[in-house]
Amino acid sequence: MDWQPDDELKLLGKITDLTLDLEWTKPGDIQYFHLTIDKCGARDCSTTVINTNITDTSFGHTNLIFQDCTVFDVRLAGVNNYGHTIYRSELRLKKSFTECHLTPETLLGVGLSILCIVLLGGIIGLYLYQRKYQSQGLSRVRSRIYQRLYSQERFQVVLKKDSISEYINAQLLTQNPFEQEFLRLERLCEDTIQRKTMVAELPINKKRNRYNDIVPFDSTRVRIIPPYKISGDIEHSDYINASFISDICDNKTSRKYIAAQGPGDDTTPAFWAMIWQYDVRVIVMLTAVVESCGVKCNAYWPQDIGQSKRFGELRVQLFDHQEAPTYVVRKFDVAHDSVPESRVIVQIQYIMWPDRTVPHSCEELIQLVQLTRVSYKEFVHKNRKNDRSSPILVHCSAGVGRSGTYICVDQVMSMLDNNKTTALDVFNTVYQLRKDRRYMVQTREQYAYVYRCLLYYVNQVNQKNNQSNAYDV
Repeated sequence: MDWQPDDELKLLGKITDLTLDLEWTKPGDIQYFHLTIDKCGARDCSTTVINTNITDTSFGHTNLIFQDCTVFDVRLAGVNNYGHTIYRSELRLKKSFTECHLTPETLLGVGLSILCIVLLGGIIGLYLYQRKYQSQGLSRVRSRIYQRLYSQERFQVVLKKDSISEYINAQLLTQNPFEQEFLRLERLCEDTIQRKTMVAELPINKKRNRYNDIVPFDSTRVRIIPPYKISGDIEHSDYINASFISDICDNKTSRKYIAAQGPGDDTTPAFWAMIWQYDVRVIVMLTAVVESCGVKCNAYWPQDIGQSKRFGELRVQLFDHQEAPTYVVRKFDVAHDSVPESRVIVQIQYIMWPDRTVPHSCEELIQLVQLTRVSYKEFVHKNRKNDRSSPILVHCSAGVGRSGTYICVDQVMSMLDNNKTTALDVFNTVYQLRKDRRYMVQTREQYAYVYRCLLYYVNQVNQKNNQSNAYDV
């Protein structure tokens, strides 16, 4: 077919026989390009055929998949030296009917074959569907029974405040600290936490998930009102990959946090809609936009001070940007078309925490938690006009490993700060977090890091208390 231009990067493309050819221009401030090509089915473009980074301004690829008479969704993102996406282009390509060499006889044969396949697939699909949900139903029943049968001790590793240091130091001397405790937690969660994820698994919502196995439970998922569409949708959906997380220290606060995956290009408007709908004033971002293994999150904010971007009914303007060695603080003025008053929203991005790892020091994360608390008091309590809660939005790439670790550290610090609390329980805290969102605190290293942060904070508090006592004397 003929070349089809795009306005931003002048993206051009064509499909000839089995070969796809693309070319585009390269602005001077681009480090590399991220190219994604999805094959579109009848309902959506969910089959990714190419996902790669490119430094050239052209791309050619020959594959049998391009013989199909279907639409291919081509997306090109220009990434600068800071890992930020600053240019985007999108192109849809399809072979012409004549290029497919389809005769009426061929169409008839293909149609009959497809009809047989659809009928057979429908029968098999129905059978598998019944087996799948019957199995899931049995798993949920089993988990409820186990919750009642297991003794309370199996859900706890209680530490008195005066014995925390001794317990943690003894574990840190072992080859794999807290390994047995973490394995016990994993088994307990598998036995007793089986909750429905039917909404996340609907075909219309699967493409809204960055990772297929990390999805919110139906009971704690965040809903977007009004429902929205993304590219390729026929119907609206209220789904976004985010979960409400309860405050372990205060059972009355069921929405202390929102743990979310990092938004993609398509879900960025819904991400901002969620921020506005639930009156989020503080965002904690725990990932870089691009890491060594690829794109982890869309740069969902304006890049330059004074710049504005529109996301549906929202206008987001960056008005302040401050950098520290390990984090960046951005402040946004966010306005809604239907509301006269705008809101100030602060984003704190921690930039030194690669996926599935832990930070280099405990001091950095504890300082981040304390900075978030100060920001929350400044931008929430000072501007609060009613008693409606304002959750802290915490996200990384998947919204479970780094996000869960941050939330868990925040919770155990709060427990230690509470003078009425005589004991702490990291084990049960992580278990409760996983009842709201699966895989929170995802790895054994992250679990051990929570304990290390607790030990650091205990020593920090004791040191302050000793200094205060010395001054009193």
